[in-house]
Amino acid sequence: MRIFQNLCFRCYLANKIKTLTKWCTCGKTCRNCTLTKKVSLSILEAEWSCTYQRGIPFINIPTTLLSMIDAAIGGKNGINLNNVKNAVGTINLPQEVIINPQFLMTLPHQQLLNGFGEMLKYALIGNKTLWDELKALKSIHYQNIKKEWVNSCMEFKEKTVQKDLYDTGLRHILNFGHTIGHGIETWTLNKYGDARPCISAEKIPHGYAVALGMVAESYLSYCHGLLSQSAYEEIRTVILQNYNKILTPLSDDDISEIVKLCLFDKKNIDGRINITMLETIGKASPDHWVSEEECEEAIRNLIVEA
Repeated sequence: MRIFQNLCFRCYLANKIKTLTKWCTCGKTCRNCTLTKKVSLSILEAEWSCTYQRGIPFINIPTTLLSMIDAAIGGKNGINLNNVKNAVGTINLPQEVIINPQFLMTLPHQQLLNGFGEMLKYALIGNKTLWDELKALKSIHYQNIKKEWVNSCMEFKEKTVQKDLYDTGLRHILNFGHTIGHGIETWTLNKYGDARPCISAEKIPHGYAVALGMVAESYLSYCHGLLSQSAYEEIRTVILQNYNKILTPLSDDDISEIVKLCLFDKKNIDGRINITMLETIGKASPDHWVSEEECEEAIRNLIVEA
């Protein structure tokens, strides 16, 4: 993984692109060329690279906070199918991840919040010091996003993936907030189409949905006796002050549909919903079974308390 600033990034990228475009000028199939003529900037293009001719090497150059600390790292590539999140995909590590924090200057506020949700996740599952620093922020702005925070998140994910590349156990902690979060995100996609507005007619990006999912799954951690009430209330307060897109009003049928979508999560076994819980702020515990009724209660509680 390479982290660049300004001119050194442009020089390196210019040289790399010369290599990346080899295959389209050589006049023949060339599997030993590094990638396609276009640098892979998304999970979709990474998935294409993993399937074209049974896979060719690819490079990720993330340009958002979300992709820098999460999507570009770890080798998960995929697409949605029938509005189910990541229904088809592969696990194949990029040849390289090239990061230039200067891209953060170009992001609208919503995209910063989108990535900040994942940053909060890393703090909650493995870094109490980072959580204390993040919760003290008065506003989310690219100038407030410290390079050290970005590095900490990247390193945490990289180390976790090295221990469990194929997502069979330990890596499940990275999905904290995602089981219910993906249910919420997919429900809005199914109900409203590509625009994906929530009840307030605004979009719910991935990071927002995961943030709401973390509140719900923290509640389940509290209900199962792992997380203290004070820790749960702190998490709820910090997250909802930044992510106030509350899904309300929701009918019983709506909540039931969201929970049914949670059943598509890849960690589930034999139709049982498997989530990551928190033992305390900064320590996650993977692989806990919860019932559909418990998930419904967590979503209702999220709405009522908001």
